[in-house]
Amino acid sequence: MAGITRSNERDLVVNRLQNDATNSLYGKLRLSYDALADVAGCGIALQLCFLCIAAYPEDNIISPTYATAYWIGEGLVTGPKPFQIGEITSNRCKCRKMLLSARQRLTAVSSGRFFMIQISEEVIGSMTSLRVLDLSRTALQLLPKNMPCLKHLVFLRLCYVPIKRLPNTVAALKSLQILDLEGSDISQRPVGISKLTSLKALDIGFCEDLQCMPFGITHLTSLEYLNTHMQILPHAMTAMSKLKELYLQCPQLLQKEVSFCEFQHLRYIKLIQCSVLKHLPALRKPRILMQLEIVKCTNMEKLPEEFGKVGIFPKLDMFTVVKVEKMEQLPKLEGALPSLKTLTIVKCEALERIPQCYWNLKSVEKIRVYGCSKVQHVISEEEDFIRTKTKVLMIRVSNAEIQALEERYFEIRHGGGHFYYVEFWCNEVFRFLEFAMSSIIQTNRI
Repeated sequence: MAGITRSNERDLVVNRLQNDATNSLYGKLRLSYDALADVAGCGIALQLCFLCIAAYPEDNIISPTYATAYWIGEGLVTGPKPFQIGEITSNRCKCRKMLLSARQRLTAVSSGRFFMIQISEEVIGSMTSLRVLDLSRTALQLLPKNMPCLKHLVFLRLCYVPIKRLPNTVAALKSLQILDLEGSDISQRPVGISKLTSLKALDIGFCEDLQCMPFGITHLTSLEYLNTHMQILPHAMTAMSKLKELYLQCPQLLQKEVSFCEFQHLRYIKLIQCSVLKHLPALRKPRILMQLEIVKCTNMEKLPEEFGKVGIFPKLDMFTVVKVEKMEQLPKLEGALPSLKTLTIVKCEALERIPQCYWNLKSVEKIRVYGCSKVQHVISEEEDFIRTKTKVLMIRVSNAEIQALEERYFEIRHGGGHFYYVEFWCNEVFRFLEFAMSSIIQTNRI
């Protein structure tokens, strides 16, 4: 029924329900499925995307990024902006309750690996039309040398596998658009990666044995998504001007090396454990930036003054700062952040207050403060102002409460293992704090 506004359309749906001879749950679900084909501009593509996800076991957690990559790989999402189209597609399915957001359910994720340790050349040679190959969480140690026979391969996923290196022949996969090596044991830089000219997404996050960027990565001028855990960044990143999403974990990153500030098409930036970085450079160019996260940058002292100036970040709707221990102040806003909806501050013990200009933003809907004793003390003193002058949903959690919640989150989400344990600094823990343990969170609708 989502999106149906005309009475004759509603009557048609009611008639279809009443005419279901079986009166079964399947019949009602089929009605929702059939309606996906009626979404303007989608045809049967939305139905096929849903069927891809429906092939997974119930309650599996599938990230929107992975779903989009899967759809691109299968040729169901096409066009000049496939990742944005994929995001819209998943939102349409969630709007119709065909898919549930992970925040509505906590589901355990297995920490083990499957037992497959190799895949034969004979098997690879028999799948020459394959578009998606997902070998994640296997015990795979080597890829076969005849990988180039997969001429149509679009999506190759090798997450959390003990593979140490990729064969040089991977460079011959000319159709490859998405290469996901997150959490793998890759230690040698993939040779010839610069020849993957169709590559749009590269994930080498949490590849702790890989010390520097793959050689020639700056030649990947079609790259739109990059997640990397590196000690050193290449100097010529400016050539990767099409980047839209950048997730960067680089402990040795210096301010003079932050060349991504010049990227005009960035929509998401997440800086994780950039522990040497003392000042965030001015981000003047990415005017369509929608989400900015600064996580565990322990020596960062302040944000640039330009951050609060008129015209900066006109599209930014989510700003998150986690465990930036030396930052004492947020910049005052002088016409900046007109679209900000959510401000999240976690474990920033030196931060003294959240300036009133953030509360006064017309667009802001939620300010979340977790484990920041000074800020929470000031909020308590200014509560009368906040209650009378703003319309913000305020969520406050003390240090003791957040520690207890983290322990509980770890217990439920990971069963005591280490898999997927990234010290809780992700949006998922925020959802857990708000929805799973809401009974001990002080929430005020102001």
